[in-house]
Amino acid sequence: MDNAEELYFNISNEEGEDASPPTVADVQVDTSETYYGERIAVSLVAEDDLSGVRSVSVFFRTPSDSRSESVRLNYDEETDRWKGYYTVPEYAASGKYPLDFISTADHAGNSIFYYPRDVDNADDLYFNIIASLPPLPDIDPVPGTFTLDNETWTSKTIDGDLYVGPESILSIDGDVQINGDVYVFGAIRSFGGLNVTGTMNVRSANFSAFSFSPVSQGSLNVISGSNHFGTLRATNARWDIPFRLDHESFEVKDGSLLVEGAMIPVGDLYINDQQVDFYRNGVFEETLTDIEGDELAFRIIDVFGNKRTFSEPLTYYGVPYWLEDSELEVTEVSDIEASLKWGTTVDPEETDSFRIYLNDTLVSDVGDDSHSYTLTGLEPMTEYDVQVVATSIYGKESKPLKVSFKTEPDEEMIKEWDRLIKTAEEAIGLLPERNQISRSDREQIKEARDAVDQALEADLTAADIEGLSLLSDAEERLVELDDMLEDVIRTIAGLKDITQLTPADAEDIHAARETVEKAKEAGIDSAEIANYDRLTAAEDLLEKLKDLLQAANTKINDLPELRELTLSDAEQIKNTREAVNEALSQGYDESDLENLIHLEEGEKRLIKLNELLEQAELRIGHLPDGEDLLPGHEEEIEAARKAVERAKEEGISPESISNLHILTQAEEVMKAFTEKLTVLQEALHSVPDLADVTADHAPLIADVQNQVDAIASEPVLEEEKKRLDHFLEVKERLQLLVTLEEMISALPPVDEISVKDDESLIDETVAEVNGVVDSGVRKESILSYDSLMTVEKRYADLKKAVFDAEAAISGLPAPDDLTLEHQNQLEEARNKTDQVKELSKYGLESVYHYAELAVLEERMAILKSLEHSPFRDVVSSNRFAEDIYYLTHREVISGFPDGSFHPDRTVTRAQAAIMIGRALGFDGEQRDNQFADVSTSMQASGFIQAAADVGIIQGFPDETFRPDDTVTRGQMAIFLARAFDLQDDGSSNITFTDMSSSMQAYHAVHAIYTKDITQGFPDGTYRPDEGVTRGQFSAFLTRALQ
Repeated sequence: MDNAEELYFNISNEEGEDASPPTVADVQVDTSETYYGERIAVSLVAEDDLSGVRSVSVFFRTPSDSRSESVRLNYDEETDRWKGYYTVPEYAASGKYPLDFISTADHAGNSIFYYPRDVDNADDLYFNIIASLPPLPDIDPVPGTFTLDNETWTSKTIDGDLYVGPESILSIDGDVQINGDVYVFGAIRSFGGLNVTGTMNVRSANFSAFSFSPVSQGSLNVISGSNHFGTLRATNARWDIPFRLDHESFEVKDGSLLVEGAMIPVGDLYINDQQVDFYRNGVFEETLTDIEGDELAFRIIDVFGNKRTFSEPLTYYGVPYWLEDSELEVTEVSDIEASLKWGTTVDPEETDSFRIYLNDTLVSDVGDDSHSYTLTGLEPMTEYDVQVVATSIYGKESKPLKVSFKTEPDEEMIKEWDRLIKTAEEAIGLLPERNQISRSDREQIKEARDAVDQALEADLTAADIEGLSLLSDAEERLVELDDMLEDVIRTIAGLKDITQLTPADAEDIHAARETVEKAKEAGIDSAEIANYDRLTAAEDLLEKLKDLLQAANTKINDLPELRELTLSDAEQIKNTREAVNEALSQGYDESDLENLIHLEEGEKRLIKLNELLEQAELRIGHLPDGEDLLPGHEEEIEAARKAVERAKEEGISPESISNLHILTQAEEVMKAFTEKLTVLQEALHSVPDLADVTADHAPLIADVQNQVDAIASEPVLEEEKKRLDHFLEVKERLQLLVTLEEMISALPPVDEISVKDDESLIDETVAEVNGVVDSGVRKESILSYDSLMTVEKRYADLKKAVFDAEAAISGLPAPDDLTLEHQNQLEEARNKTDQVKELSKYGLESVYHYAELAVLEERMAILKSLEHSPFRDVVSSNRFAEDIYYLTHREVISGFPDGSFHPDRTVTRAQAAIMIGRALGFDGEQRDNQFADVSTSMQASGFIQAAADVGIIQGFPDETFRPDDTVTRGQMAIFLARAFDLQDDGSSNITFTDMSSSMQAYHAVHAIYTKDITQGFPDGTYRPDEGVTRGQFSAFLTRALQ
């Protein structure tokens, strides 16, 4: 296949590939004993991380252990579980059916089997089948035939409707007659011979399907043969499942109720959210407990998720009920009392009493023969809610009868009403007449309305206030004025933006002005019109537009006559056109302009003159520059001359032709071309053959290029095309060779090559040169080719040496793991690095772990010292031995002439200066000193002065150093903190009991403690005034250096 490499696709998935199968948990099986024809419920929780669960099936071993029975589960959204049912067939063996395995798969194709060992409660996952059929209750099933499991029918007749259950696949294998409708919740596979007189109701129908094709719930699959249907209806509409309740009423006793009935069991039935279990013929007896509420809720759900819900009223045993027309009445009301009257209950003999509640508070409990009651102690003008509840001799309460009422006012309230009415009527009487009201009267009208509202809020009515209509008229007039003002503002706002107004908007502007004037006549001041300035600005703009039109007409009329028009009139025509365009851009039509044809004819005349001038200048402009003119350009020059003459005939002066001088110059340079052509031919003959070109030919090629540039005109060069092509090829080869020579010369000398820095440069140069050689260029043409090969070989040798050195160092142990047995291995690594150094003085820069070798060599020296101590009084078991050997190796300390070190002696200030100075590389040459007690002849004088110069030591106030004094632990901390720039950053949480922040050494001690140079003593002290031994000082200095 020619394009196989192009046949692919890419998938972008941020979550990654789903490579894990689903997991299962909380497996539940109905383990009660069951009979033929009954169903066993199986459910579990299945989850998948990415693609989702596709299928779940549970398998149970038969009692004979010869095969397994499978239960396919379906996802239930309400419970978030996978559920399924196994209907026990009549041929099933009796006995125990334990869990065999669980099969599950996801949409990504991952599948898995879970066996009993994988399930926590596997021993509880079984069911028992009893051989005999269980007795059926004395309840009639609903008419109709149904299947719940996979069945195959042949030579069978069904009178009535058929329902194929969701877990059933009904296979038809000839001569099946159904005299009724068919409802397919599962699937039908027909191999021919199916005759349905009614309607075949399905979700989908497939014809000419394969016998092994998968089926879906609600599907009809016609595989072969002759099949007939009265009507075939494929729809997603809900099908009513036959259902019947065997109750006239539902009475709850002691919180429970037995519900009986029947249904075609191809769906799930829930009563008060409790799922109902069916007998094998579809009848049911369901006992409900803990019932509450007034209704019994029924819900039927089919496999497609369609729901049918309805309810039935409930009554409760022992609860009294009112007669249908019973009601609670208020017969009489005063300011403090109210008389009540109510009806009777359905069964008065079982009524014990009536309870009266006032605003949800029990106020009285009267006998069953009482049907009236008087409430006392009420508040005037107060609303009350009253309920009467009947109680039965069983202690149950009925639903309440309810009524609400309001008490009458008392004398104080009546007096207050009179005052409020008087205040409101006086406020109304002060209002102006309707036709005299203005928007400035708003506050007075509001005060009158407030007085009226106050009276109404005190439970007065509008009928109690005289003249209320005057207030309404005033408010209506105020609204009219507000509407009028709003209309004015809206009208002005409806005008186009000032930047978009055109003369066509004049009518809208005039209409807005008329609206404003009417508002003014009604008493509205222009200051109240928020956008009044917008209208005046529009009117001003309209006047400006009129001025634009007049200016355009004036300019048209001022134009000269057509026959007198010249190029000098171009500016006037341009200005006139601009004035016309400005008027048109503001919305005027061409018909509004006077004599516009005169301007258009003038523009045409001007265009013609400009075309003639342009043609002449263009002809001249197309002539080659003087240096580019060659023989053969004579025709172009003649054409330019004719164009100039035509322009003159139309009245265009020679002075108007801006580039006429070019034509004259062109004629003058034509003669020089022949001489230049001769020189070029001679130069091209001197170019060498391509194979002989080297970088040394650069001057010759440059000279030839100068001759080519001198007569670089295509018509002339065409005569020497072959030699010119050869020259260009030679020139290109020369440029390539020069570039290669530059690349080679840019390489470092062989003894300065660096693997780290020069790798890409050398590789690129070698690749480039080899690529050129491979293309056919001779090595001899590259003058520095041998030098490049030398560099390449040295680079390869250096790279191998670096690799060997790195491998040798990497094979060494860590410093803490180094022993004397690694001596040879360490020397081998040093030899490897020396080879690198011999090949290039920059070679060691590429040995990345070279510094580690120095550390290891230093460590080896210490180990040798530990084995053969340089001091007779420092044995390897000494706690400070390794620190002393480390400083000895670094030539910081050297001991005494007698071969001793005296580690337990205290350190003098002079000795401390020497050790710190050597550790920091100071110049220790003896010299004059700033301290009075340090002479030039003193061994430590140079180190003391060097340390003082950088501020490590400062001496005492009497300008002495006291070199023979013992160094204290506090002074040692100060010396080390200054020498190694250690700061107290406040992170130390240690508190030494014998130090305070006022001590000079306080911050220095905390600084070296933070860096793990010291830890203090176990008793929590630091002892800053205690002397430091030579062994201790060696340990402190070693830690500071490391």
